[in-house]
Amino acid sequence: MFETHYKTNIVLISFFVTTIGWWGWNAFLCGVYARSNPIYKVRDGFTETFGPDPLWWATVFGVLAMMGLVEMVLKILKRRLIGFGLYNVESWLFWKKSRNSGGGGLEGEGDRDRETEWEVEIWQELEKDGGVRERLNAVARGEVDVGDRDQENV
Repeated sequence: MFETHYKTNIVLISFFVTTIGWWGWNAFLCGVYARSNPIYKVRDGFTETFGPDPLWWATVFGVLAMMGLVEMVLKILKRRLIGFGLYNVESWLFWKKSRNSGGGGLEGEGDRDRETEWEVEIWQELEKDGGVRERLNAVARGEVDVGDRDQENV
C-alpha cells in the first residue's frame, strides 16, 4: 500500500477487504478444522490457543509495523541515492547475473529498464508538487515555451 502512487478509495477499500477477508478465512478455519489433528493446533486458535495471548498480538502488530518501517526507509534511501546519482542495482547485489546467461535480452536492456523505472518514479514525485504540475500543464497547453525559464506567473 505504501508503493501505490494514487491512493484512492478503491485502493483503500481493496486493502481492507483483502485484510478482513484473510482474517475471516482464518477465523473460519479455526471453527471448522478437525480437533483430531495433533500436529496443527488450528481448531479454536482464536479463542483458546493464541487469540487470548496479548504477547502474540503485540508480536504480530510489531512485526507488521517493522515491515512498514523498513519499506519506508528503503524507499527513502533509494530516492536519495537516485537523487545523488549513486543508485545502481548491480553494485548493491552480492551476486551478478551474466547478461548472456539465458536472459534473451539485448545487452544494455536491463539498464534501460532501470532508467525507465527511475523516470517513472521521478515524474510521479514531480506530479505531486503543485508548482511543477502547474508549469507542466502550462507547457502542455502551449502557454509557455519549454526553454522559457523567466516566467514568474507560472
